[in-house]
Amino acid sequence: MKTFGLGKGMVALTFLLGASSAFALESKRACEPSERDGWLVVSESCPIGDGLWGRKPASQEGEFWVQCGLLNKWPQAWFAARLESGLPETTFVLREEGSQYRCLMGPFNSYGAAVAERDKLRKLPDMKSAFIRSVSAASVAMAAAKPSRVEKQKTSMKKAPKQAAGQVIRTGRLYENVATLKSPLPRVDEPSYSSQGKIWWRASFKEASTTCQRDGMALASETTMKRIAATPSLTEELPNRLPFWVAEQRGYDIAMGVSMPLSEESALLVLCE
Repeated sequence: MKTFGLGKGMVALTFLLGASSAFALESKRACEPSERDGWLVVSESCPIGDGLWGRKPASQEGEFWVQCGLLNKWPQAWFAARLESGLPETTFVLREEGSQYRCLMGPFNSYGAAVAERDKLRKLPDMKSAFIRSVSAASVAMAAAKPSRVEKQKTSMKKAPKQAAGQVIRTGRLYENVATLKSPLPRVDEPSYSSQGKIWWRASFKEASTTCQRDGMALASETTMKRIAATPSLTEELPNRLPFWVAEQRGYDIAMGVSMPLSEESALLVLCE
């Protein structure tokens, strides 16, 4: 079986010394990959930094990753084939995070190199939401100090405390600011819709409302959607061919400015507030 991501691209996993040799060495140790079913896999302790989302990094040099998705399960063969056919010389890495797998390219030692690879990736189907992450020395230090999952199991003998009422459960889902609201971005293996250069998540009513709630928000209400529909500058930011779920368990047509009863299993668009 061909090993996906190995070969010429393996050199991309060798970290170059940056401003601090200790910083680079710690990163390299934490991000040592292993091979599994044709993929390169790194542990959750590997520091990948924070998303820039259009912002410029503090420095053009450093360590940068390009995120190509967050999968709820081990990637299927078609996903690997799509990446390899579009970017055959690029190394892709999976970062294992519990039951999820974060798809990454890199690391790169310059922002310019990361931008070039991100732009190539965005040309592939369903990859328009790819973005750059910047690693700071602080995030490397935090990752180094964080105990591994095995160490946690060995040292944590006490029963976990009950979750406090109203505590926010972070889903790890990424959001984009749209029309004063938050648009949850789809993961690679989820239904999506492309419009105006953006990728929109399509979900059932339960999936939509639960995701917004777990990230400390609520599904947009019909009143909110009516306000947006009455504001042309905001309406222009939204697709008008598919309805959105609203908190009242109805679908809302932004073009017509009306809501309608739909099956709760319908895959509609999602906005949180």
